[in-house]
Amino acid sequence: MNEEGSKSNFNDVVEKLIGEAGKEPLLLHREESVVCPACGSASMTVEEYLYEVPYFEKIILSVGRCSTCGYHFRDVRVAEALNPRKLVVDISGEDALRMLVAKSPFSSVLVRELNVSMIPGPASIGFITTVEGLIERFIEVTSHACKDVEDEKSRASCEDTLNKLKLLKDGKIRATLVICDYDGMSRIVDGRGVSEQELDQECEALKPDWIPSLGQA
Repeated sequence: MNEEGSKSNFNDVVEKLIGEAGKEPLLLHREESVVCPACGSASMTVEEYLYEVPYFEKIILSVGRCSTCGYHFRDVRVAEALNPRKLVVDISGEDALRMLVAKSPFSSVLVRELNVSMIPGPASIGFITTVEGLIERFIEVTSHACKDVEDEKSRASCEDTLNKLKLLKDGKIRATLVICDYDGMSRIVDGRGVSEQELDQECEALKPDWIPSLGQA
């Protein structure tokens, strides 16, 4: 699954964190006449803001809007990087579903038992959501993918995966969530059940070609 196909909205979580902080952001950068990736005109304005928010401390919110075609994007990431690593958490019960997740644009995500993954593309964005919201993204993209499958056997397999994702979201089954954090910019808040491990071959298999191989600069 290429994560660029997902259009799920993470704005509610980000706005809630910003609202709880109650602090004015610091404008880090503003650039005009940026080339729009949608229409190709140099009419996009991009701004970056630094916010201090609960749980994640400092985050950077990037927003861009094209005055020609109306294309816009919103990207959020934590401000300080840690060492690249693998984050593993058991998804079982409401507490796990409510955990906050900051996913870097450079991180891959895997639901291990269901064998579904989210692989970043060069134009991927970062986002903050909950574990439940992350599963909703998988449901959204899997649902669209199943509609395009023509082979009956493959469609049945796709729909089985979709049903399991829905059961996982409802807390009726358990699974393992893996985030391969290649740049050290992803977080899972409430680390009581989160295991931090070294990047390994499981993460190497989920790494897109445009990200350097593990151990390389």
